[in-house]
Amino acid sequence: MGGCGQSNTKKQSETANSDTIITENLVEENKKNEDNSNIIFSTEDIQKSKFEPFESIKKKTSYSEYYDDGVVNTFLVLPKYKKYDILINCMQGDENRMYYLCVVKDGKLKPDRRDALDITLDWSEPDNEVNVYCKKTFKIYEDYTIEIHTENGNYGKIQRYTKYYKINDKGDFYEVESKE
Repeated sequence: MGGCGQSNTKKQSETANSDTIITENLVEENKKNEDNSNIIFSTEDIQKSKFEPFESIKKKTSYSEYYDDGVVNTFLVLPKYKKYDILINCMQGDENRMYYLCVVKDGKLKPDRRDALDITLDWSEPDNEVNVYCKKTFKIYEDYTIEIHTENGNYGKIQRYTKYYKINDKGDFYEVESKE
């Protein structure tokens, strides 16, 4: 089973190559699957994937400037979009695991709304001001349209909605009305 924060006893170079092959195989498998039409990666694929430390992914992406924010960060390399490297950043704190879909720009990841989308899978901690818990599922299509289904739980009531995003020529995410 995949996920962030896994340890590995293989040599780093062997791991980097085999993990890249696993991710590429998942992308190819999803392209061939008729039920998923043109989905290249989704929430379900995270469980089959192996996240890597920064030292491994900097060898195969343009991500070169790592900021240590005090949590365990591991990464999954996805197929490029235009000239941009795309990563899923898994941040693991005490008991929480958060996932962000990120665009690498100028060798950096910036965790703001234009450069990263929150795709956290499990119920998150509540926002202290509004006591809202959140959980998301996602699909990434071949054209890099990103579909994110969100469930917000607030005092026992659940609100569900879907948003769609694309990546512009500057490498920023922007919201679109629908997949088409």
